[in-house]
Amino acid sequence: MDQPEQKNEARLMTIKEVAEYLAIHEMTLYTLLHESDIPAMKLGGQWRFNKQILDAWIVKEMEQGRMRQLGGGKPVKAHPVKARRTA
Repeated sequence: MDQPEQKNEARLMTIKEVAEYLAIHEMTLYTLLHESDIPAMKLGGQWRFNKQILDAWIVKEMEQGRMRQLGGGKPVKAHPVKARRTA
């Protein structure tokens, strides 16, 4: 029963699908292709992405603190939220 999900995970994704998956504009994804090591391949002149490899890349980038704001160029750092006093 796990087979259909595995097939879906191994399916190659298009630029449009990956942009939607990452919630970014397609042009931002093209910028990532040219300015980062986002894992992708060209097949028949079209960019394709393996979801499992893409997910692993995202985790690696986050663990190494290299995940950048898409389109911003500065590293994203998580800051703890300080409690504010209420009257």
